[in-house]
Amino acid sequence: MVNLNPEEFENVVNPYTLAKQEQEEIVAEINDVRLTNPPGDYFRLKLVDESIDIPKLKYISIKTKDGKISRLSVVDYIVLKLSS
Repeated sequence: MVNLNPEEFENVVNPYTLAKQEQEEIVAEINDVRLTNPPGDYFRLKLVDESIDIPKLKYISIKTKDGKISRLSVVDYIVLKLSS
């Protein structure tokens, strides 16, 4: 079985990404030119020496310093990356 790529079809919605309005609200809340919202499943964040892709989700999982997995809102994650 092949994974479905919603970008290849006009009427398919990926249930794991945020709606377009929610994506725009996140970009407006962050209000930083380094964060862009290209088509697809990821935001693009340009940092000093690299660009990173961040999933268009409400919450993402990150690994903490002590090796545990923590859930963090995507807005908090982006703010954390911008401040570091």
